[in-house]
Amino acid sequence: MKIKALNKLFFQLRFTVVYSWIAIFALELSAQELKTLRIDPSSALSEGIKAAQYLDEVEYIPLETTQESTIGGIDKMEVTDRYIIITDYWIKKCVFIFLLDGSFVGKVKIEGSMRDPQVFWDDEQGALCLFKDGIRNYYTIEGKAISVIDSGNRNFNVYLGGNNYASVQYNVSHVAFPDTVNHEVKLFQGTHILKEYLPYNQKFSPIHAYDWISFKDSRKVFESGSKYVYRFVRPFDYGIYVLKDTIFYKEFEVILPFDRTFPESLLSDHSTYEVRNKRQYFLDYPAAVQQISSPFRLNNVLFFRLLSTGAQWLSADAFMYNLKTGTLIGFGSMMGDSLTYHLPLTDNGKESVLFLNRNFYTSDGHSVYTAIPAIYIINEMRDLKNKNISYPKSLLNLRDRNKRTDNHVIVRIKPKENF
Repeated sequence: MKIKALNKLFFQLRFTVVYSWIAIFALELSAQELKTLRIDPSSALSEGIKAAQYLDEVEYIPLETTQESTIGGIDKMEVTDRYIIITDYWIKKCVFIFLLDGSFVGKVKIEGSMRDPQVFWDDEQGALCLFKDGIRNYYTIEGKAISVIDSGNRNFNVYLGGNNYASVQYNVSHVAFPDTVNHEVKLFQGTHILKEYLPYNQKFSPIHAYDWISFKDSRKVFESGSKYVYRFVRPFDYGIYVLKDTIFYKEFEVILPFDRTFPESLLSDHSTYEVRNKRQYFLDYPAAVQQISSPFRLNNVLFFRLLSTGAQWLSADAFMYNLKTGTLIGFGSMMGDSLTYHLPLTDNGKESVLFLNRNFYTSDGHSVYTAIPAIYIINEMRDLKNKNISYPKSLLNLRDRNKRTDNHVIVRIKPKENF
């Protein structure tokens, strides 16, 4: 009877506050208002939802395809007030620059030693910057090298404008490191350290890098749409942080249903899941969320994804959330309508896995951006040929070219403020 009573209690406990493993140590963040979000994915509106109900604008931007501009894959994307910047590190090892209408401008070759750089447009320099290991490499939009600025610290991996840098690293090993406390986020001016956040023991922390299940979109730092302002997330922590110039703070604490969280008891109890094998919990309980991903805030609307092994092959855990009304929308289920020319917003449900793997790519502060292989848009337009839809010229040109090898179509999505 006692067991049944306990099971009933857990069932009635719909939400539980996620234990943040960093609480083992003292945590000091910059003084900012923290907002708690109670998110129940099962309550998200998803059945029969249409784009025009929740979106203000949708724009399809076919990227120009030439011999020079053909992209192998989209690893990262940044959108400025003038350019769409595509990083294809793994296939073509280039950064491609397009105008906002999709016209090709130029590309920069990523050198072999510069693995997965931070890529952004530097307004002060009027040039494209590839930043890696504390070194800023500047190029013209045509791809010509201009200058190199060395910060003097190889641990810097996020540039925050001016002379401000961040080092975002988590290194734990019971063999390689001594019993010492390090910090996951460090802020610098030049080579002078200003502040340190998120302390952990490099030898005895209960969470190891081995425990992180790697997803395609499990990166930690995401563009916010404001220059040199980023949102930061990490495994085993359901917080969303802000990283900018000399400030780091937690903006949101997400509270999920009990069965979607990682139990705090497992951080000290190693009998079932040993140290360096906490990841097995997410394999045994596929609904449990390892981390939040793609957190893009557009005024009162927050886009995000919940990463779990159960959602690894689904797009169902991608959401848009109204911070004022608490309305949660299952974005992966949203259907096209007249606002989208009856075209899809993502490649969800297709053979392609762009949205599944990468989700929302980026934000310019007003819209979020996804990408769809050109062939799927072409096929959709062909299937809709009897509906008398008035397409923009760029989509008509794409359809008439009818080439499977054409570059991706970028989808710009601006949400409504009120829903």
